[in-house]
Amino acid sequence: MEILKIIFTTILILDIPLAIASFIFAYILLFRRDWKNPIYFNFGMATLFLGLWILVTILTYIQNLFLSTYFLATLSFIFGLWILHYFAIFTYKYPYPFKKDSNIIFLLYIITSLFTLSFLIPNFYIINVELRFPFLYEELNLIGLTLFNIYFVILSILSFKNLIYKYLNSTGLHRVQIKKIIIGTAVGVIANIIFSLSSYYFIPYDFTIIGILFTFGVLMYIYSIMFSSNY
Repeated sequence: MEILKIIFTTILILDIPLAIASFIFAYILLFRRDWKNPIYFNFGMATLFLGLWILVTILTYIQNLFLSTYFLATLSFIFGLWILHYFAIFTYKYPYPFKKDSNIIFLLYIITSLFTLSFLIPNFYIINVELRFPFLYEELNLIGLTLFNIYFVILSILSFKNLIYKYLNSTGLHRVQIKKIIIGTAVGVIANIIFSLSSYYFIPYDFTIIGILFTFGVLMYIYSIMFSSNY
C-alpha cells in the first residue's frame, strides 16, 4: 500500500504540468490557429476539456476547498465526457468532413448535454465519496455509471468507425496519419475503459489520475500529427 501511495502521489504531481500544457495547446488551437476551421475547433475544445478534466481531478484530492469533493468528483465525469464528445466530432471532420454529418453531430450535442444536466440529479453518478489521500474512495450509482459507460463506448465506436472509413478511403500522407491516429485512439480508449470506467466496478478507489496520463499522451500525439499537416 505504501508503494501505491508513492505512485499515486507522484502521478498527481505530474498531472499539474499536464493540465497547464493542455490549456496552452488549447489556446494555440482555438486562438492562434483559425478557430473557424472545424478540425482545429473540435480538437481544441477536446484539449480544453482535457485541461479542465485534469484540473478538476487534481482539485478533488485537495481537502478544505470551497468546492466539495463530491461536487468535483462528479464534475470530473462530465468534463471527461466532453473530451470524447469533441474528439468524436473531430473524427467527422478530419482530414475532410463527411458530406452529411450535421444531423448526427446535432444529436451528439443533445445527448452529451443531457448527460451534463444529469450532473444536477443527486447521486446519479456518485453516492458518496471519501478522500484518504492519495486515494479517493467512491460509492457509485451503478445505473448512472453504466449509462455513462454505454454512451462513452458509443462515442468511441463512432470515432473508430469514422477513422477506419477514412483510412480505407484515403491514400498517401492522410492514410498514414489516420492509421497513427487510430492506433493512438485505441490506446487512449482502452486505457480509460480500464482505469477510468471499468475499475469502478471492482476497485473501491478512483484510478482516473492514471487514465489522465494516457489521454494526455494520445491527444498530444494526435496534436503533433495535425501540426505536421497543412490545414
